[in-house]
Amino acid sequence: MPCDLLISARAKLARAKHHVEQLKLEIDIGENDQLYGFTDRTDPKTGEYVLLLKRPPDLFRRYSIIAGEAIHQMRSALEHAVWNMVPNPIQGFTGFPVVWEASKYDAKAEKLIKDINPAAAAYIKRLQPFDNGGDESRLYNLNEMWNADKHRLLNLTGFIPMGYMRFYRDRATGKMLGNFGHEIIAEGAENGAEILRFQHPSFYEPSKVEMIENYAYTLGFKNPVCAMGQPPVGLLLNLLGFSEKVVDDLETTLS
Repeated sequence: MPCDLLISARAKLARAKHHVEQLKLEIDIGENDQLYGFTDRTDPKTGEYVLLLKRPPDLFRRYSIIAGEAIHQMRSALEHAVWNMVPNPIQGFTGFPVVWEASKYDAKAEKLIKDINPAAAAYIKRLQPFDNGGDESRLYNLNEMWNADKHRLLNLTGFIPMGYMRFYRDRATGKMLGNFGHEIIAEGAENGAEILRFQHPSFYEPSKVEMIENYAYTLGFKNPVCAMGQPPVGLLLNLLGFSEKVVDDLETTLS
């Protein structure tokens, strides 16, 4: 039976899960994936084929806000856990420590988790970035994304194009006539920005030759650095699983 001391922490985690499921649902909605990607036009002066970025800011801002809400609930769950496990918590002091330098940990932990049971104290220390993966640790990532969203910027999600392929096929025979690949670098590009232009090969006549396009892209976080490029739902599920395990493991120290 779950420990009464950790009821609020588990309620926070349940809410985080709701937000992650909400984000996944919105990303998977068929109508939404038609809102981002690429559009094209032909330059009337040069005849070049021009590829334009379709990255509506309102849609990705909404995804970013939902992601931030999930992160907040996860990180807040850890705060709730230690608040309820410390015998005499002090407002403004008690909290879940996240410390980068090992030499500074004991002094900070003495204030943040003073008199928590020894098993919990040892477990929390083992989770610290200095002893558990540095800036790749999940505790570091969770804490950094929480702080970024609270104090600086949204944990921005975005449409990240990576590559573009075009193939030319003879309409009458089906024979492939050629293919061309392009790397796409669109960092910082805004919605509607031109990201690629090219001339069709000399054999291209739309009535006789079909152009087939393939795109490579992903949805990923654009900031903070620790999350950059990672798929939003995948990363959030990973951090949710981590947060749930931390609360579960802390509960075992109470028995």
